[in-house]
Amino acid sequence: MFKKLAVLGLDIGTHSIKTAVVNPDNKKIEYLDECKILEGRKFLEDAATDEALKDLVKMTVEKAKSSNSKYDLALAGSVHGPGIICRYMDMPKLSDKELALAVPSAAHKLIPFSLNDIVLNYVKIPPLNHSKDTTGILFFAIHKDQVETHKFLIKNCGMKEERLEIPALALARELMANNSLPSDRFYAIVNIGFKYTHVIVVRNGFPYYARDFAIASGDFTHAFQMWKQNSWNEAEQEKLNYDVMLKEIALEPFLSNWETEIRKALKFFVTQFNNSNILLEKIFLTGGSSVFGGLSSRLESFISLPVETDSLKKLKPDKNIEISNINKYKSAIGLSL
Repeated sequence: MFKKLAVLGLDIGTHSIKTAVVNPDNKKIEYLDECKILEGRKFLEDAATDEALKDLVKMTVEKAKSSNSKYDLALAGSVHGPGIICRYMDMPKLSDKELALAVPSAAHKLIPFSLNDIVLNYVKIPPLNHSKDTTGILFFAIHKDQVETHKFLIKNCGMKEERLEIPALALARELMANNSLPSDRFYAIVNIGFKYTHVIVVRNGFPYYARDFAIASGDFTHAFQMWKQNSWNEAEQEKLNYDVMLKEIALEPFLSNWETEIRKALKFFVTQFNNSNILLEKIFLTGGSSVFGGLSSRLESFISLPVETDSLKKLKPDKNIEISNINKYKSAIGLSL
């Protein structure tokens, strides 16, 4: 008996490993799981060894396979971090064979390292200017060391990885599957992870800009820990109960730098194309820390754009899934779509 094919989204973060399986027919979220990497974390800098992380990945994937035995699962993962460059560029109308030669040549001018040191991939997307004579290209360059580390982490999980991509693609896919948005408007996603915040600009499900910066949820917990001089777990609880509109002096440097980096990223997207027709409609907050009290209101006031903490709308979880904070699974869900 043949099993239906489904995709296991595997999001290996700094704080936890998250997995998701979405029904390929009705798009219902049928499986979500999180495995914390360090249960006994004491400080922000604490990290698991690659060997320990590899064992956790294997255990997490085996659990997902056992829980979704009705499916023939394919694996989709992502790589994120400082060694990734993601850019949009216009190319002339070319065949796929011609693009395979032209894109690396054009991308090389925008990448500050040798093509020998990176893995370069690209996807064709609708051109910004809607021209029929132009092909839109989103390329992403990942340093080979990061790719090799990822391969090491998954090599014992007993599954071949069918797709390896950057978070921008997964998060854009999830946003458009979950929301009914006009196809001609630009929206921003601000995804707050443990170590990195991802800023992505999308139109009709396609990302046109992506930038990561290393100010995120873990830094916020660290700020609480230094302010209160308490344990990591106590600081995590303090963080969950805090309203960022209070603007406590001890926490403001982190929050101020965080929102400034978001504004810089969005301003760069608009100005790099020198196109007055590019207007952002709204920012969607995602990630585990997107539910901080007052965060959407604060960012909306600072950026002067509507900000919404994204929740599940069109995408729905199976009745057996009880998750209090679905937003931390957004990347894994997007990988499974």
